[in-house]
Amino acid sequence: MFKQQIILDTIAEAEEIQVGEDEVMQYLFQGAMQYGMEPGEFARILQEQGQLPSVYADIARNKALTVVLAEAKVTDSAGKVVDFSEEKPAAADAEAEEPKKVAAAKKPAAKKPAAKKD
Repeated sequence: MFKQQIILDTIAEAEEIQVGEDEVMQYLFQGAMQYGMEPGEFARILQEQGQLPSVYADIARNKALTVVLAEAKVTDSAGKVVDFSEEKPAAADAEAEEPKKVAAAKKPAAKKPAAKKD
């Protein structure tokens, strides 16, 4: 794990990846939700514990990983490069051409109110 962090830190530096305040806010919000806390409280605790620099580093590593994955070439077992940008599964094409018909659920007939006797 430590080697991965070093590699991603190196990529983030080489790619000059910047971390924006909105990304930090999103990270803090998601972390707070995970721990059932208010985002402000979560941020305060991270700041008190000196963890905010690691938040920035974590976000930068995730962005670096995105860069790496965007450049990755996937090959099949024969070594042929698989292009995901234009390929759709055959089943998806068939469904797109002919949408499935869904029968409407029938509602039970409404009961008539009983006649009032005077």
